[in-house]
This record gives sequence, C-alpha cells and structure tokens, in this order.
Amino acid sequence: MVTLSYVPEFAVTSRGEARLTLNLRVSAPELALDDESARSCVSLSAVIDKSGSMAGSKLELVKRTCQFVLAQLGPKDKLGLVEYDSEVNELVPLSKTSQLCRQEAAQIISSMKDGSRTNLSGGLFQGVKQQQDNTYLNWDDLAASNVLDDPASWVMVDDASSVSSASSLANHLGRANLDEATALSNPLKRMRHRNVPKGSKSRRMFGGVAPPASIPVEKDAVRSVFLFTDGMANVGLCDEALVAATKKLLDFEIPIRLFTFGFGADHSERLLSELAVSGGGQYYFLEKEEHIAAAFADALGGLLSVAAQNVTLDLTLSEGVVIEQLHTPFKCTETAAGGRT
Repeated sequence: MVTLSYVPEFAVTSRGEARLTLNLRVSAPELALDDESARSCVSLSAVIDKSGSMAGSKLELVKRTCQFVLAQLGPKDKLGLVEYDSEVNELVPLSKTSQLCRQEAAQIISSMKDGSRTNLSGGLFQGVKQQQDNTYLNWDDLAASNVLDDPASWVMVDDASSVSSASSLANHLGRANLDEATALSNPLKRMRHRNVPKGSKSRRMFGGVAPPASIPVEKDAVRSVFLFTDGMANVGLCDEALVAATKKLLDFEIPIRLFTFGFGADHSERLLSELAVSGGGQYYFLEKEEHIAAAFADALGGLLSVAAQNVTLDLTLSEGVVIEQLHTPFKCTETAAGGRT
C-alpha cells in the first residue's frame, strides 16, 4: 500500500497566521525479491531488428538478450515479440509468460534468422500496437483443453510474411480457403501455404495452432516496448519523421514507455536516443554480451519493481489554509472544494 508522510519546515510555530513549507513524500511498499504479488505486472513488447546487417554475432547477441529478458519475467507478466527487416512479422502475440509460453517463446527466439533491409518504423509501430490493443493470450487455456497434449507434435508452419499473427490466418486466406486455414492451424499436420515463397521459415506459436481467446490486460500493468537494432532505418519512416510519428503514436490514453537498445558501433545513437526520450524511456548501447546484465538491471529491473503507477494525490485544506505554491514536476489542478490534485 502506498503511504504519505510529511516533514514541516519548523517543528513549532506561533499561534495565529503562519507561513510554512511542507515536504510531502509518497512511498511505495518495500518489495520482497520473491513476492510477485506485491508488484504490478509487466506488459512488454520486444521489437527485434533481423535485417541483413544483423547476421552473425549481433543477431546472436540480440537473441541472448531476449532470452535474458524472458528469464526475468514472472508468470503473471506479458510478453510479445515482433521481428522486422523489410517486412514486419509478429512472432509472439502479447501472451502471459507462463512456463508453457516461455518454453515456446524461447524456441522461437532461437530459430530467428537474418533477413534484408531495415523497416524500423514498421517494427516499432507494431510493437506499440501490441500494447495499445491492450489484450493478451493465455496459452495455458489450450493446454487445459488438451489441444497441446503432445509437444512432440508441434511443428513449424511456413507462413506468408504479410500475415501478422496466427489469429489473422483465416482472414488472409479468405472464406473460400477456410478449410485450408483450419488445416494450417492444426498442430498435428505440416502443410505449406501456397503463396509462401520458398525459404520463408518464420515459426509460429505452437506450430500455428489457433490461439485462445484474448483477455484484457490488467489496468495497473506497466506497459513498455523494447526496441533492438544495430543500424539506421532505410525502409519506411526515418530520422525526424520517425521520431515525430512515434511521439504522436505514444500520446495515448494508456501510458507506454519506449526503451531502445543499440547493438554494434554503426547504429544511429542520435535516433535511438531521441526515440527513447519521446517514449519516456532510456537508450542503451550494447556492444558485448557482458553489457546485457547491467543495461537490463536498469531498464527491466525498474519495470519489475513497480508497485503502483498513475497515482493521484488529493490535498483537502482546512478552513483558512491556503496553498501559495507547489514545487513539483507533476501536473497539478485545483478542485472545486479548494484543494489540489
């Protein structure tokens, strides 16, 4: 529970009218390291650059970074995964990170391969959209219904890059091909969609099985997007236009923070820094694997320790008491009763 304490400027004042400065402090409860119930859940979308320049050690470093993130999330947290090169592909819809989901997501991360150019804006906007849609999937619901009884039968379904998630597969194929869509979503069968170019190997959650029903994300969730890239945007919006569009997109009723992570020496530090500032987050430079823990101790660690957010403090004044000035960076409004919020 959040508590309020205050310290007056003087311990004793004279009778009658007096001017006094008060220091008000709002404190969140101490969180035990093993107490998951005391903190707000984290809703995180990881957006990964898999362009051709990521081939080799940089993509492997990003994979290990994402595995590190996955290992830190608890069973009530949410994770979505978006990869991008010239195209954008939603590998993992925003999902509850139960043990079942974590195992599958870890395998999907490991199977990622490098691609072509860098549509940074497309990947970033898809990650933000995951958070703005404000719903998640609980894959344990499928396990409870015995759909996923045999993990050995889960297969990789090749899918067109324009299909953003397994849930949109039927719409992509059209009503005439609904039977084929049903077959593609069956984890016991392996089929190739006829419009998929050879070599397309984007793995889907549990082999493309039809996902469970979506669930609203908790109102107090700490929502954020982590953007991983090694270079400059060369497809879609770039530079100032990208920063402006991102800032406008994040001006949303649900607060979403954006953290950017640059891999290798050839990325645009200025662009990633400006994007992070526009999203109220931080920019980090990750050159070696040993940098991962320090960066995420700051970024992810801060998200995992949030006990309350969007807190409103109401001050109701006694008769004759007037607030002359408030020294705070937070927004303040005066209420009809003469108090402050």
